Amino acid sequence: MKKSGAPAYPIQSVEHALVLLALFSERRRLSVGAIAKELSVAPSTASRLVAMLEHHGYVGREPDSRDYILGERLRDIGLAAVRELDIRPQTRPYLEALSAETGETIQMGILQGQYVIFLDCVEGHHNLRVGSRVGSLLPAHSLSSGKVLLAELPPDDFALLYPRDRLEQLTPQTIASTAKLGRALIDVRKRGYAASFSESEPGISTVAVSIRDIAGRTRCAISLAAPDTRLTSKTAERFAKILRRSAKAISATLL
Repeated sequence: MKKSGAPAYPIQSVEHALVLLALFSERRRLSVGAIAKELSVAPSTASRLVAMLEHHGYVGREPDSRDYILGERLRDIGLAAVRELDIRPQTRPYLEALSAETGETIQMGILQGQYVIFLDCVEGHHNLRVGSRVGSLLPAHSLSSGKVLLAELPPDDFALLYPRDRLEQLTPQTIASTAKLGRALIDVRKRGYAASFSESEPGISTVAVSIRDIAGRTRCAISLAAPDTRLTSKTAERFAKILRRSAKAISATLL
């Protein structure tokens, strides 16, 4: 269906390319068959379209499955847009203070479709610590920061973001369905924080809280990451209280 206000003489190939790029903002990988189905075109047409996007660096090929994934060019565009709304100058001192206080790795990220992109990090001082994920794009449902940001979405927005029930599993502990994710988000709202135990990477646990500006708009999430020997279901609440204290202070600085 043609959208209201659409150009009088649309170029179909350009429209297909833009729709395809939007799909990549919602999914981690797409096969030629899936692209053809989503665009309602022949597989040969889908193959030519995605090959052109690959040539210009907007998508890349996954070595194992040969599916297509986000390319460096799209990541660069996303990061450029983020820099226009950069809140790192306000959050950085708090990340440094949190890491110094807890000894653990503190990260800040924002929601992009079904993913979280990490924008800043201060690594902990323990010999065994979690490394930086700055620049990484990971499925939101596998992360504490992702879950706490998804919990802020209105129900209709969440339903549009996750039209299918099946979710990608990065580890055996990753939430595997939208239905289970929805139930988990109810608990996140009740607790005021989210936790993830070996859901994005085996042996790594995280806890996160959301950050709002003074107008009440959700801007980002800050998370604490540590080996599962130090961050457990028993210690998560203690760490969450520390994060919430900083979240309140950060919120007062964001316009």
